Amino acid sequence: MKKRLTYIDVINIVAIYAVLMLHSSQYWTPKTGTISNGIIQSIFIPAVYLFFMNSGAMLINYLDKYDTKTFFSNVLKEL
Repeated sequence: MKKRLTYIDVINIVAIYAVLMLHSSQYWTPKTGTISNGIIQSIFIPAVYLFFMNSGAMLINYLDKYDTKTFFSNVLKEL
C-alpha cells in the first residue's frame, strides 16, 4: 500500500479551492466588475503553480518505483 502524504493532499485542497475562486471571478472587467473580483483573482493566481509543484513533488523518487522507459510508456498510454 502506498504511503499517503498529508501535506500533498492539503496543498491539492487549497489549489482546488483557489481554482474555483479564479473561475468564479473570471468575468471581471474594469467597466462591469467590482474591485473585489480583481482582488480575488490576484490572490488566487498561484493555484496553477501549486498543481505544477505538486506534480513535480510526486515525481521526485520515481526511479524507486520504475525505470524511465516504463514511466514514459505509462504517460503515453494515458494520452
